[in-house]
Amino acid sequence: MGDIYQAPSAELEQEYTAPEGQWSTLEKGIRGEYHLKAGEVLSEAWALTKGAKLKIHLGLLIYFLVYILISFVAQFATVAVGLAATPGLGADGTPPDMAALGAIMAGAIVVTLIVVVLTSPLVAGLQMMGVRRAAGAEFPPTTVLQYFGRILPLAVVSLVLVIVIYIGFILLIIPGLFLAIATSMTIPLIAEKQLGAWRAVLSSIKAVTKKWFTVFGIFFLLGLINIAVVIPIFIGTFSGSMALLGFGVLFCLVAYFWTIPFSIIAFGTTYRNIFGYENKQ
Repeated sequence: MGDIYQAPSAELEQEYTAPEGQWSTLEKGIRGEYHLKAGEVLSEAWALTKGAKLKIHLGLLIYFLVYILISFVAQFATVAVGLAATPGLGADGTPPDMAALGAIMAGAIVVTLIVVVLTSPLVAGLQMMGVRRAAGAEFPPTTVLQYFGRILPLAVVSLVLVIVIYIGFILLIIPGLFLAIATSMTIPLIAEKQLGAWRAVLSSIKAVTKKWFTVFGIFFLLGLINIAVVIPIFIGTFSGSMALLGFGVLFCLVAYFWTIPFSIIAFGTTYRNIFGYENKQ
């Protein structure tokens, strides 16, 4: 068994295999029979970040380009339909009435939902880059585009979870936070295990709740790391010093070049430890 704390050499990037004792299966994950420790996950993810940064950033570039295109088309189409259906929104300078304002708000909601639906495969692709890296499989940047064939269950899950978690946060923060963590493995379960939407949600909840605080701890630490990166920008902003601000921006860009791939791989390592990896797609 290799030392999980030792960074693999660049030439062995694709041959890296996670320690056998940390692999699991869907059934074992649901029963809570998996090994998961925050320190080990983060240490292994940091080691796996070496040799993976460029690929993941190229994947992110593809993600954002497609995301921007989808958002633009969705917004343009929604605005066009709204203008045609609402006379109060003409270009003659007439102020819109309350119905027109309602149409604008409804249009914004529709655009958001359309974007959530159409970009759900992109989210799955980004998460699967982390899962594949953690499993020692190929993870080319085009992985981001490989899950549009699963758009129906991914879209259903994304919409439902966005609405349910949002309501949970509105009512009380704790229910929303619990659901956000408990359902966090739903999308890769659909992408990698090819589960249906409902089964993926239930499987994620059943497995994650067995060690909810450990999963929460991993995500919490990742959040702290990524928030800490922007602190120099705030220091430069409030100090009024352009030199400090410039240093803060430069530091943030360099740090995020490491921490974003690290976070994606840490998510993938967490998923792999809970559910394993079967390479179905």
